[in-house]
Amino acid sequence: MKKNKILIFIVIVTAIVAVIRTVSAQNQVKQLKREEYGGSDREYSLVMEKDGRDCEVNLTVNPKIPDEAGLNKMFEDTYENILTKIMGGNNSLSEVTENLDFTYNTESGITIQYFLDDYSVINGFGEVNNKSLQSPEKVDISVELRYEDKYKTYKIPVVVLPKQITEEEQINTELSNRINSEDTNSDYVKLPEEIDGKKVIFYEKKKKILPYFFAMFLIIAFLIYYYKIYNPKITKEKRDKLLIADYPEIVSKLSLLMGAGMSTYNALIKITEDYKKTGKTKPAYELLYECLNRISSGITETDAYMEFGKRCNVMCYIKLGNLLAQNISKGTDNIFQLLKEETEKAFEDRKALAKKLGEEAGTKLLLPMTMMLSVVLIIIVIPAFMSF
Repeated sequence: MKKNKILIFIVIVTAIVAVIRTVSAQNQVKQLKREEYGGSDREYSLVMEKDGRDCEVNLTVNPKIPDEAGLNKMFEDTYENILTKIMGGNNSLSEVTENLDFTYNTESGITIQYFLDDYSVINGFGEVNNKSLQSPEKVDISVELRYEDKYKTYKIPVVVLPKQITEEEQINTELSNRINSEDTNSDYVKLPEEIDGKKVIFYEKKKKILPYFFAMFLIIAFLIYYYKIYNPKITKEKRDKLLIADYPEIVSKLSLLMGAGMSTYNALIKITEDYKKTGKTKPAYELLYECLNRISSGITETDAYMEFGKRCNVMCYIKLGNLLAQNISKGTDNIFQLLKEETEKAFEDRKALAKKLGEEAGTKLLLPMTMMLSVVLIIIVIPAFMSF
């Protein structure tokens, strides 16, 4: 626990020192960076020292402006980039069957416009309409590149091929045409029994239920794991902790009552009666109550006490059950001394358990503390590096 406190203290001090150093540090600035071509104005907030006095100044720096040679190179680079991207999923601009990829903006600030000589084949978004084509169709695309008031136009010729229709698509088209040509005033549409001289049969398309079964299987598997494996394990750990927490109180009361002259059975009855008055539910007392009920139903005290320890399934209760059973069957002269020692040991174990739980709680706090420190360092360090 002491080590954890020291570690937490070091983390806090480190964060405070980092904040102080970052806030107090000032870097001298001798030049300001412009945005690249086509970028926006960049704002700078600086502190200017003059005659020993500081004053805050806000400066606006315009982006880089290319000269004529630089602008031509920007146009050429943009055009080459367009030639690469415009093909989209096509292998060549001379064999276009899929939609083209029209890029409209660039990082350099150049705007792009596309003009086509036949919008019925390719529209302004680069979408290709070749379903009705019977032969290849040539389309000229004019690309206008503009930077402020300067512009340049390039021409890109493409050849659009007729759409390759699969056998399934052809059958769908023929069926649709045949159905739509029938009497539109009738309540039903009769499906053909033959296509291309071959007999056909139509069925309703079955819904795909396999994904639903798979999802249901995963849910059931998770529920089985949770209720049969994970949850019982967590429940048992919680139950054992509650049993151990109540053990010193039970042994202490038993020692006092038996020392006052009560028999083991009567002392346990007194303990359970006092427990019932509290209205609380504790597993150790509930098991003890069941043990006394078993004795009332005819089971011997020896067997009942042994069974009580086994049902608790915790070492201290197993030891107590054996001790009480031995006292009934053989008689133990020093039973009071043994119970007193067991009481002292139980309270020492409770102190050790409380200390252990406190250390575990302190250890669990280290993760959020470390995460908080990481966030603070990120907030501080990243702007510091970006300012260089």
